[in-house]
Amino acid sequence: AAAFFVLNRITFSGTSDSGGYSNQAFLKRFTDSSIERAERVAPLLQGVRITRLDYEEVVLAPGKDVFLFLDPPYHSATTSALYGRNGHLHKAFDHERFAEVMRRCPHRWLITYDDSPYIRQLFSFARIREWKLTYGMRNVTPTPNQRATEIFVSNF
Repeated sequence: AAAFFVLNRITFSGTSDSGGYSNQAFLKRFTDSSIERAERVAPLLQGVRITRLDYEEVVLAPGKDVFLFLDPPYHSATTSALYGRNGHLHKAFDHERFAEVMRRCPHRWLITYDDSPYIRQLFSFARIREWKLTYGMRNVTPTPNQRATEIFVSNF
């Protein structure tokens, strides 16, 4: 978690390994105030467990009153290098396995996904709702044109 925080503050896109070091980001974003803000949220993390387990183990773990929010690598971005070293977390993500794990998940869950016939078919057992958004990382022009349609997928 600490490594992610530091990389988030000092890379171009804030997406850790794939963002590339930015001296400007380091000077402007890795500040005493950013560290102090992180420290203030520490009480919210009581009882939170951070792991490096496979998602299946976490998603299917027993628990009471569990709600999961998941944001997997998007299917349309299989060539993206956004997450992981050289994009391995996008390129190697098994969307079919993910859908099957979520089908077996005993907890309430909500997933954000890119909208495609393939994803809709994989999650045909779930509730699917469209939503329109403007991507923030590219929303830097006076007339943003990075509009997209994504979907919310849930089991409730």
